[in-house]
Amino acid sequence: MENLAPITFHAPAPTAPPPGPTIDGTSLLVLAVVALFLLILATRATLTSRAAKPPTPLLKTKPKCRWAKTNADTPPSLTKWHCVTCGADGFTARKRPPRECKKPLHPAPL
Repeated sequence: MENLAPITFHAPAPTAPPPGPTIDGTSLLVLAVVALFLLILATRATLTSRAAKPPTPLLKTKPKCRWAKTNADTPPSLTKWHCVTCGADGFTARKRPPRECKKPLHPAPL
């Protein structure tokens, strides 16, 4: 037994737009461009403010220390150095003099 009834398609009923304000495509595009512009402006200001400030060293080498190797009773793994400029003593584990001034590390005399 064959079904000879014609096939019919029914379109869905049109729906009403949701209640409340809607944004058209042009307004959405303008809003996106303004947001992108503000984001670029804020990022650029942050990057330029960071680049303007030089990093501060942990130990400022105010006196240009001139280190002289001393013959002291130290373990073989250490080398004792004396600064001719500021009078500080320093130790290194390598054969080169210290990089920073060691004067701020010593306590003041009583």
